[in-house]
Amino acid sequence: MNFQNIIRRIAAGLFRIVFRNNSVNLPIAPESTRKILILRYDVMGDMVVTTPLISFLKAQLPQAEIHVVGSRRNIGILRCNPDISRIFRYDFSISSFFNITNKCRKENYDIIFAIVFNKTIKSAIWANLCGNKNSIKIVNKNYDREAIYKTMFNATIPLTNGIYSMAELLIQLAAKTFGLDYSPDYIRFSVIYDDNNARKAAKFTEKLEPDHTIFVNISTGKSETQWPTANWIALFGMLHKNFPKLHFIISGIKADENSIKQIADQYPDFCLGFPPSGDILDATALMDCCIMTITPDTAMVHIAAALGKPVLGLYTPLHKGTEYLPFYEPNRVVFSPDTQPVSGIGADAAAKGFADLWREIQKKTAIIRNFTSQRNKATSN
Repeated sequence: MNFQNIIRRIAAGLFRIVFRNNSVNLPIAPESTRKILILRYDVMGDMVVTTPLISFLKAQLPQAEIHVVGSRRNIGILRCNPDISRIFRYDFSISSFFNITNKCRKENYDIIFAIVFNKTIKSAIWANLCGNKNSIKIVNKNYDREAIYKTMFNATIPLTNGIYSMAELLIQLAAKTFGLDYSPDYIRFSVIYDDNNARKAAKFTEKLEPDHTIFVNISTGKSETQWPTANWIALFGMLHKNFPKLHFIISGIKADENSIKQIADQYPDFCLGFPPSGDILDATALMDCCIMTITPDTAMVHIAAALGKPVLGLYTPLHKGTEYLPFYEPNRVVFSPDTQPVSGIGADAAAKGFADLWREIQKKTAIIRNFTSQRNKATSN
């Protein structure tokens, strides 16, 4: 037994003394569940792929309140979600941690789902602090931490990674918890913006043709996944040469405002820079006004899927896992070579991916238009 395993066994023993979680037999009766807490205080993309879980729980357990602990990085995407009764914003400070803990303990949760999959011991401890002795704590099974998990949670549920998207895995976790059937048809992303977001987007795009307007997010917030400004400029030059009718809306975070301006200034006739507002739902509404999306950020990939928009993703090989890929909608993903960051993707490779996807979109659009035309003719006759 190595030193790491010894430490884990000691930790498991201590946690067993402090928290005393007994195993429960699954499934749990859905009708007996009144309140559910979801711990999801990581990044934006993780919250987006959690929205199908929230929709599934509300549809299957309509009597239950759903509360979510999110972070300052991802909570904005839930602002207009009608399925959530209460949202707690965690800012990673000690005071925020204990403030949320005190509020959660008063709620007497029946079920707590801990679905933060990095720094899992923290989420395990927090699940116990937020609940009481009757709260059932649920997590996906982790064979490397099985001894600790058995003391920290009442049930660990095995999930099959590498085959399903993260949205599917989370619904499977809930379905197994409550003994419910699972079907891919249950996957329903819920990214909702309000009238104010919609008005901003409509005003910004009022002179553009939706079928020829592409939403582009250039920001990721991480150096390994950020695509250089020079690459974006080269890409838009190539795309304009081959697709001169297209317009591109360039969006991103405040830190990339200069890059947005630089791109828009380079191509003022067909690239429009959208000033960063700090509200992810502004970008979401804007994306909804466009025919497709280009982005190196997996969060925006998942938002595009939620809106039913085709997407071109620029990824590192680290994101080849099924859980990170676009969900169902027409898509192309261009990966950087070997272990290189996204900056290793050339503009020509991205342009090829775009052209392939654009042909598919145009073919699909033509089929829909033909079907609509035939149906209208049949109706008129």
